[in-house]
Amino acid sequence: MRLKGLSSFINIPILWNAKRVFSSTYRILVFKIIPIICVMLFLNNVCFANNKTIMYKNKYKHLCDSLSAVYHIPSGVILSISLLESSIGEGKSAKRLNNFFGIEGRNNLYKTHKIKSRYKQYNNAKESFIDFCNLMTRKKYYSKLKTSNNCIEWIKTISENNYSEQPAIWYKRVTQIISSLKLC
Repeated sequence: MRLKGLSSFINIPILWNAKRVFSSTYRILVFKIIPIICVMLFLNNVCFANNKTIMYKNKYKHLCDSLSAVYHIPSGVILSISLLESSIGEGKSAKRLNNFFGIEGRNNLYKTHKIKSRYKQYNNAKESFIDFCNLMTRKKYYSKLKTSNNCIEWIKTISENNYSEQPAIWYKRVTQIISSLKLC
């Protein structure tokens, strides 16, 4: 008795057609569907980020306007710096310490959560915004700038006086925020 080989059970043309169909389906998936899905996800993330930015702007715009009237710092400067430094209010310092400007100082984060941080802790966001304005008023350049509503001049001067550890990059990012959100 002779055993029949595997080739007698499989119809080779059918297998070839299945391979060709799978191959074309695979090509459609890889070159058409996946890129479309990636673009949709990217656009969704961009829209989501823009929504968060607009929500942040709406939430803190009134506070910045009132502080601007008291401290003579353009509200666009206050808002744009807080947006960048707090990562749209989503940064660890903003969430854990209510620190929206990256101001260094004391906190009790180690006592409560065993986490070390060099950033100052505030009871609420308003305290952080006020402390930032007070910090600006103690700077030498404040007396020269307090009569100016030119946001770019403010940002340039703040950047040149080492507010950030990377002044050129910081300046570029803050000015992009100002122009994209039309803050000034």
